[in-house]
Amino acid sequence: ELNGQIVGWLGLNKWEPFRPGPPADLLERQAGQLYLLSGVVMGLTALIAFMLSRHLLTPIQRLTQGTRELANRNFTIRINPATGDELGQLAENFNTMAQTLENFEKLRRQWLTDISHELRTPLTILQCEIEALQDGIREPTPHNLASLHAEILRISRLVEDLHLLSMADSDILY
Repeated sequence: ELNGQIVGWLGLNKWEPFRPGPPADLLERQAGQLYLLSGVVMGLTALIAFMLSRHLLTPIQRLTQGTRELANRNFTIRINPATGDELGQLAENFNTMAQTLENFEKLRRQWLTDISHELRTPLTILQCEIEALQDGIREPTPHNLASLHAEILRISRLVEDLHLLSMADSDILY
């Protein structure tokens, strides 16, 4: 209403496209089939999405597990690159990194074995020489004392070299 006069009206009218009978029954059957078809399509879509997500997530989960193993110092872990895509290349790169870390770990162990042997030898010589001096088997002559001093200098050089290596390893040397 505008100024007491009706200018329009609004109403709700139920529209039925067909009168009861065969056309209405056909429309109801088609609507039921549409609902059924929609449910089947949605189910198939969900199944395909699930399978695709598993296909994509499985290599990522293997890489995640592999990185956990590397963090736990298991350098023998390898991942099978199941695909030739970027995830497969990432798995190959992971395997290369794991192999490199495994080689470095073997070298580190060998290095520690060598260092302990190199330190053990002059220490054993010092120990034997000092015990011989204490037991009176050897006299503290300038020659014997010079030999002890040379072994001490050798140990000092080894310890200094280890110290320099540890500083270089921790980037303090720069």
